[in-house]
Amino acid sequence: MVRLPSFLDSSRAVWDTSGKIIRYQGTLVDITEKRKMERQLLQQEEFRRRLLESFPDLILVVDLEERYSFVSARVRDLLGYQREDLLGRRSLISRIILRNWLRFIMTSPPASRHLPLRSMEPAIGMEAGAPCALPPVNSMTPRPS
Repeated sequence: MVRLPSFLDSSRAVWDTSGKIIRYQGTLVDITEKRKMERQLLQQEEFRRRLLESFPDLILVVDLEERYSFVSARVRDLLGYQREDLLGRRSLISRIILRNWLRFIMTSPPASRHLPLRSMEPAIGMEAGAPCALPPVNSMTPRPS
């Protein structure tokens, strides 16, 4: 499919004292590549969203301020929450997981750290990007109906 070029037009009319348009003044910028990159980014985001939503497990992403920045749709089936109930809220679960994870990392020999995760936070005592492991969560109490 051939796409026509995209332009950003900032021109405006210039009038004389009698109200007649005497010329147009401004710029015309070719933004074809920008539009192409925007379409590609939207396609990548849609692919990522569909991929994450297809996982049967619950996926929670917690930002550095301990707020949920992503919650998979499985949260409804597994815990009884709506995604909107958790998005942007502070995470009590992340504190529990982080505390257990740190205890596991500090007390386990390196050979038992088998889950392929990478540390993103150097403040926990290891370099950013250092291989580490996250123990499975043994139980999570579902929200009462």
